[in-house]
Amino acid sequence: MVEEIGGEPVDPDAPRTVHFEEERVSGQVGVNRFTGVLIIDGDLLVLGPVAMTRMAGPPELMAASDVIAGALGLPIPFSLSMSEEPGD
Repeated sequence: MVEEIGGEPVDPDAPRTVHFEEERVSGQVGVNRFTGVLIIDGDLLVLGPVAMTRMAGPPELMAASDVIAGALGLPIPFSLSMSEEPGD
């Protein structure tokens, strides 16, 4: 779930999800949905060509959609940590 974009909290009542599956990413922030190619480059997630709907809605939801649209082409730093569950 997307909790903040660019350091700003996303309205907790706004639709906001991101799904990663194999080499694809999809989701919804505000009123718009998006889908695209996902590339892992070292410790960066890089989104390749991304398609996004262009729907209109309330100003606060449109603001969230605009911010995510601007961020979709930027590399996103990430890290993974895994812990073993007892009994594994």
